[in-house]
Amino acid sequence: MFSRTCATYLVIAACLWPAASRAQSDPTASIDVEPAEPPAATASTTTASDDEARAVEEPAGLRVGFDAGGEYQLRGNALSDIPLAPAPPSGDRDRAAVGPSLGQNYFAEQWLRLRGRAGLVDHPGGAERVPAFLSLVGELDLLYGVAFGDLARGTRPAAIPRDQPGYPGIRLRHLYLEWRSPIGVFRLGQMGFSWGLGLVANDGETRPVFGDYRYGDLVRRLFFATRPLGENSPLTIAAAFDWVAWDLLADFERPCPSGQGQCGDLAFQGVLAGLYEEGDDRFGAYVAYRTQKNWLNDTLDVFVADAFAQVHVEEPTGGRILLAGELMLAQGRTSITRTITHPDAEVQQLLFAAQVGRVATDLDVILEGGYASGDSNTEDGVERRATIDPDHRIGLVLFPEVIAWQTARAAWLAQSPDTFGRASRGAELIPTNGGVSGSFYFFPHATFRPIPELDVRLGGVLAWSSTDVVDPYRQRAFGRATNYRGGDPTRRDLGVEIDASVNGRIPLSDLVRLELGLEGGILFPGGAFDDENGVRMGEVGLARARLGLVF
Repeated sequence: MFSRTCATYLVIAACLWPAASRAQSDPTASIDVEPAEPPAATASTTTASDDEARAVEEPAGLRVGFDAGGEYQLRGNALSDIPLAPAPPSGDRDRAAVGPSLGQNYFAEQWLRLRGRAGLVDHPGGAERVPAFLSLVGELDLLYGVAFGDLARGTRPAAIPRDQPGYPGIRLRHLYLEWRSPIGVFRLGQMGFSWGLGLVANDGETRPVFGDYRYGDLVRRLFFATRPLGENSPLTIAAAFDWVAWDLLADFERPCPSGQGQCGDLAFQGVLAGLYEEGDDRFGAYVAYRTQKNWLNDTLDVFVADAFAQVHVEEPTGGRILLAGELMLAQGRTSITRTITHPDAEVQQLLFAAQVGRVATDLDVILEGGYASGDSNTEDGVERRATIDPDHRIGLVLFPEVIAWQTARAAWLAQSPDTFGRASRGAELIPTNGGVSGSFYFFPHATFRPIPELDVRLGGVLAWSSTDVVDPYRQRAFGRATNYRGGDPTRRDLGVEIDASVNGRIPLSDLVRLELGLEGGILFPGGAFDDENGVRMGEVGLARARLGLVF
C-alpha cells in the first residue's frame, strides 16, 4: 500500500565517501575512487633546492597528519500556505490542533557540520608527496533543524518533519577507517556515498542547483575497490557489504508510531559494481541485493540494477557539451505494505534521468528530464511507485515542499489512532521527503558566473504525474481514489515552477569563507491539486535568505 520506493532509497552504490555525484551543481566533476599509488606516481611541484631542503627536514619514517573543517549554515524562509488534509476529530489536543494547512510560514533553519581526517603516512624521505595509506575519517552534525519561527504540524513521519526546533543531540554521519593498500582501497565503518547522477544513492554532501542538501544515505560498510588492469587503468571494480544505519527507507533508530520508544529497521545489502573513468567521462553499472525487516517482522527482498554514463565533448570555443544519464530497475517482494487481501506485494519500479547541456567557466546551461514510475492503485499487491533521492533536488517548491508535505500529512493521518485505531502498515514509507515520485519532469536551468565569487541561477520545473494522482491514505480510509485534496485523481498536470537565486562567496582568510545569497521560487499548480469541488490550489511561493560560514 504505502511503498515510498523500495528502489530509490536502497543504499546501493559502490562509490566511496567523499565521492559524490556532482551532476547537478558541477556536471564536470568526477568520482573520487583512487586505489593506492606508489610515490613515483605522485608528481612534485617543488624545485630542486626545495627537494633538498625537504629531504633534510623530512627524513624517512612515519608521519601523522590531521585535517579538519566544517560549516555553519542559516536559512531564513518565507513560505506560502500549503493546503493539506486536516486532522479528524480527536480527543487529543495536539492532534485536534492540526489544521488544513502546513502551518509554517516564517521560520529559520540551521545546521552545524564538522569534519575531520587523521592520516598515517609512511614517508620515504625527500620531496615525494605520499598520500596517507591509513586514515580515520569522521563527520557529525551538532545542529540540524528549525532555529526559530513557525513549526510544521502533522508531519512527523517525514525524515525531517520541521515540527520541532533544533536537533536532539549529535548526529554521527561518518566514522570509518581507510587503508590504501598495494592492491586497492579498503574501508570499514559508517559512511555516506553517491552513485551516478545521485538518483538512487546520494551522500547529501553537494549543494544542488536550488536549495540545500538535506539527508545523505549512511551505511556501516565493509568496502573494497581495486583496478584489476593496473594502477593507471581507467577500470575500477568494487564490492561492498552494508548494514544500513539510515536512509529514507530504513532507519535503525526509527521512532515508533506511538511516539514512545524505537521501532528500528534491520537492513543489509550486498553490492558489486564496475566503473570506467577517463578524466570527467564516466561509465558505470552495479547490481545489488537488499534484505530488510521492520519491527513488525515484515520484510523486503529486492534486486536492483543501475547503469549511468557521463560524457563531455570539447568545443573549439572552450566550452564542453555534456551528455549524461542514469537508469535504475528494481524487482522483488515485500510484506511491509501488506493488506488483508495481499499479505505481500511484488516490487516493480523504474527510475530514469538524462541531462544535456553546455558547461563552461562562466556559463552552464543544462536541460534535465526524468521519470519515476507511479502507482495509482496502492491496494493491488504491486508496488510500482519509485522516488528519486531528494538530494538530487529538482526545484524549490513543487517536489521539495508541496508534494513532500502532502505525502507527509497523508502518512501522519494513516498513523493516527483516531483514523484506523492503529498505525496502518507501511505508513512510514508514504512521505517522498522532497524527491520526485511517480512523475515526469523537465528541469532546465542555467548558472552564470560573472566572477568566480558570484553565481546567478535561473531555472524552471514542468511536471506531470506518471499515473493517476492517488492519496494512499484516502484510498484505504474511504475506499475510493482521490488526490491529496480529495479531488479528481485523473488530473495529472502538476504545474509549472520558476526559480532563481544569487549567491556570493567572500574569503575571510585562507581557511574561512563567508557565503551570502537569496533564492526563491513560485509554483503555479496544475489540475492535480484541485480540491473535491474542482477549485484550483493557489500559487505557492518560497523566498530564502542564505548565510553560511565555511571553514
